[in-house]
Order: sequence, then C-alpha cells, then structure tokens
Amino acid sequence: MQSLKDGKECFLPVINRTSHSMKFIRTGAGTVLKENTYSIPEPVGLNSMPISRFDVILIPLLGFDRFGSRIGMGGGYYDRTLEFNRYDQYYRRPRLIGLAHDNQKQLAITPQAWDIPLDGVFTESGFKLFTHYN
Repeated sequence: MQSLKDGKECFLPVINRTSHSMKFIRTGAGTVLKENTYSIPEPVGLNSMPISRFDVILIPLLGFDRFGSRIGMGGGYYDRTLEFNRYDQYYRRPRLIGLAHDNQKQLAITPQAWDIPLDGVFTESGFKLFTHYN
C-alpha cells in the first residue's frame, strides 16, 4: 500500500455488533487479520485511534448520488461511528470519501435523518467532490 510506504498511518475498521459501531485499528506490513461474522477481514490488535483525529476515511458503499447521499451495507456502522460529525459544523472533521463503481450512481437517494453524507467519491472514472453543507 503506497500510503504505508509514504510513512502515513493507516487504520482498518473493526465492527462492534452490539453497539453497531466501529473502532479503527492501526495496520501495517505485519498486521494479522481475522474474519469477522460477516467474513470481512479485520485487524487484530489494540492500537486504535479516535476517528475524529483522522484526515480522511474511505467508505465502501452500494450506491451514491450527485449530492453525496449514500447507500451503505445496511448495518448503520458508519453512520453511528461518524455521528460526531453533525454536532459542530466548525470542527475540522475527517473527509468522508466513498469507494464505488460508476454504475452504482443513483439519480437520487432520499437520506434518513441519521445518514452522514460523503464529501466525495472515487470511481473507476475518477474523483468527484460534492458540495454540501451539513
């Protein structure tokens, strides 16, 4: 991973099924991964950091629209974990960037009150920055 070669700190999510939230564990060349109950590899370790201190969070998704609304995997893990974003509009928060394919773009997604919008999305055709104020 280029970010690690460049000396960046990288973290991977570990879900908590009880609280439907996540913590993020530091990862590197020797990180041990273990499959969770959804068969998703997660890092094993205790070296976590509050995500409020992150610069960027990359979020996998099932769908997105031109406003930055998104469809996730349905567990609400990212929305609960990123809930702190909606309390202080002047706080320097992490940029939320979706990872998707062009064919996942929807005409419009009706967000729920608890949905946290994306700041941008990467697809195979490039990067799209959204302009919204929440």
